[in-house]
Amino acid sequence: MNKKDKRLGYEKLVAILAPEKNFLGKGFQEDTYHYLVSLSWSLFIFWTILFLLLVTLLFGLFYYFTNTLKLGYSNVYGTWVSVWDALFFSIASITTLGYGDIRAVGLGRVIAGLEAVVGLMFMGVFTALTFARLSRARIRIHFSKNIAFDEHEGVASLLFRVTNLRANDLVGVHINFYFMKIIPLKDGTFTRRWYLLALTPPDMPVFSFTWKVAHQIKKDSYFDGKDWEEITNNEGIFLAILKGYDIDLATESMVYNVWAADSVIKGNLPELLSKSKEGRPLSISLEKLDEIIQKEINVDVPKEKSNSA
Repeated sequence: MNKKDKRLGYEKLVAILAPEKNFLGKGFQEDTYHYLVSLSWSLFIFWTILFLLLVTLLFGLFYYFTNTLKLGYSNVYGTWVSVWDALFFSIASITTLGYGDIRAVGLGRVIAGLEAVVGLMFMGVFTALTFARLSRARIRIHFSKNIAFDEHEGVASLLFRVTNLRANDLVGVHINFYFMKIIPLKDGTFTRRWYLLALTPPDMPVFSFTWKVAHQIKKDSYFDGKDWEEITNNEGIFLAILKGYDIDLATESMVYNVWAADSVIKGNLPELLSKSKEGRPLSISLEKLDEIIQKEINVDVPKEKSNSA
């Protein structure tokens, strides 16, 4: 596993959690709606504009090369229709504007009607997709880049910070924390095992700003008896799933984050809240949310009850 890539992307997550998905053959053609709804806004707008331009260009070139347009006025070239006139008519047709200064004749009338239908269908699909994208409840949660290995209430623990990046409050927030271990098999394949890592506490009644989440390594933990080196050398990933009710959007939302096993660092998560001399809270940079003060952790980890994979 690449030690430089501490924050795993979706592709790497699928490659680790379910490599079988690569053989399902599902892609844009088989799941177009999900692809368009889950695209980033920049890509969604880019593909929308590109599709509109290509369709407009295709119809415009047809009008131009088939000579199926007539000008309703005379220009410096008389009544000769230029390629720009054809493209302008195509734009007016696909948007159903119909200025009337250029008209279609012959087969061009049929094609102009077809283009108007394509334009109406395009606007309908675009409006529906835009509404679907805007109506999806999204919460902005920042997970610390690394997991800290430190003492928490006198017990060796794994800690990470969760921050609400929006001004709204989340209520009834719950986090499930897992470790997935990859176990090689004799036939060259591998299997996956999930271990639930209990948090103290796993719930936050009202989540306004930041939350330091801790998993204490006790006898019922998968990492019982394992020190920092044994944890980081595991072939596996950590997965945190956060669920909460957004009172502004009146809906429940979910977000997750994945860390590689070697993302665990010896050190503690510093406190974020600080005040100036005047007593006003100081602004916090996003880099502070990922800060871990590294130090040597001398934690007495009992070995006699170590879990086996």
